[in-house]
Amino acid sequence: MDDDFRRKRNIYIYNSFRDIADRDYIAARALHRIKLFNQFSWAALQSLEKYLKTILLIYNEDTREIGHNLINGLNKVESIQDINWDFDKRIRNFLDYLTIFGNDRYFTIPYGNRGDELFTLDYSVWKIRRYCKDFYWMKREDLNLYNSYTNYIQSNICKKRANKFVLDFNGYLEKALKIKRLKKQREHLVYKNFYYGSYKKHRIKTDITIESATPVHYHFPEIYDWVKERVKLIGKAKEIFENRDRNN
Repeated sequence: MDDDFRRKRNIYIYNSFRDIADRDYIAARALHRIKLFNQFSWAALQSLEKYLKTILLIYNEDTREIGHNLINGLNKVESIQDINWDFDKRIRNFLDYLTIFGNDRYFTIPYGNRGDELFTLDYSVWKIRRYCKDFYWMKREDLNLYNSYTNYIQSNICKKRANKFVLDFNGYLEKALKIKRLKKQREHLVYKNFYYGSYKKHRIKTDITIESATPVHYHFPEIYDWVKERVKLIGKAKEIFENRDRNN
């Protein structure tokens, strides 16, 4: 792949995936702020899905089979050998949670949140987004720069000064933090955010809202057969009802 093609390809990836992921992330935070938790989960899933696909596309990986399964996306990213990925259990558990509940756009399974989802989204976005960069190009051009940069983004110094980290080529989040016409978006981005803002927050006061709900067809299981013939149910909903039928 020649440099000119790679440059144009990268512009496409950053514009169509990374920057759209940034917008989805801001939207998710705004939805959470007004307590639309189901909609928050879908926007959060969309955001993290596109960050993972950004990384995969940079490495020329096929993203078409991943769909909305974040765990499949994360596994495929971690199978790339070039980087010592530092995605921990907290991120994996959250991606698993969003794969189930974020995908449930038609409220087909019982829903519940713990109240810490916004903070876990912020953590996951910051950790994953650091890798939305063409490391291959950096490594080829300057190995010492590549080694120092990859060591830095995984260092305690970087984590302690999380709000100072920026991606080059001006990601949309970086623009939202600086451009005056995007001040409303900036407000939603930095609101109670440990990772983005003009200063590093160490303590945040917040009200934790815990919510749960059960779809109507769980209360009236006799309508399930009618529903499944007319509504696209996620696999978890089918699994629950099939187990119910076997146990009865």
